[in-house]
Order: sequence, then C-alpha cells, then structure tokens
Amino acid sequence: MIELMYKNDGIGLAANQIGINKKVCVVHIPKREPLVFINPRIVSKEQEITGIPEGCLSFPFLFLSINRPKWCSVKYTDQHGKEIEETLHGMSARVFQHENEHMNGYVFTDLVSKFKLERAEKAKIKMLKDYARGGAIQ
Repeated sequence: MIELMYKNDGIGLAANQIGINKKVCVVHIPKREPLVFINPRIVSKEQEITGIPEGCLSFPFLFLSINRPKWCSVKYTDQHGKEIEETLHGMSARVFQHENEHMNGYVFTDLVSKFKLERAEKAKIKMLKDYARGGAIQ
C-alpha cells in the first residue's frame, strides 16, 4: 500500500480505496517512515478546527476545503503487531482523519454542501481544460 500511495503521488491511502476490505491505512509522515494503521480509532481530538483544501486519490484533481481538528490521538496496531497510542499533529493528523473516514465508509465529498461540491467540480473542469491547452496543474 505504501508503494502504491507514493506511485500515485499520495500522502495517504486506505485499503478499501484499492478494493481491500480491511480497516487499514497508510499515511506519509514527514521525516519519518510512513505509518501503517491497523484497526485505528481516534481516542481524543482538538476542539479547534482549521479548514484547508484537500485532495483525494479517489477523486483526482478535485480539491475541497475541509474543516478538521489540528490534532488527534489515535490507538492502532502497526504492521509489526505492536499496539500504539500516539498524537498526530498538523498535516499528519489531517491525512489520518481523511483516511479514517474512508475506512468508516464515507469520503471528503460527504463533508461539504452540494454548492461547494459543484463549485469544486467546475474548478476541476477548468483546471483540466487549462492543462489540456498546455498549462500547468496547480
């Protein structure tokens, strides 16, 4: 899964995104080895939230501003069978929460209004048209 995540320029990937019906995800953690989360659960999280644009390998070129807590504490089993509890911060927390939603049966498009989703779809189409004319994907 880690190799597939990186091959597709991702920073997170849930098993069910690639047809594996297991509660497993991988997350790129800067300056560390990628983390493998098996049967994770969030045990606590920051009450203050921030909204920044997110993408998803399941929805190429679609970007949505999603509000998420800045940190979350997670219990999980790693790929070596070790039980771990740790607190993720910043982008690592954001990516984990995004992948956790996949494992729980919903996706980031479920978290925005129909209006915001339609607006993002239009921006995606414009971006792809610009790219087809020789522009850069931004």
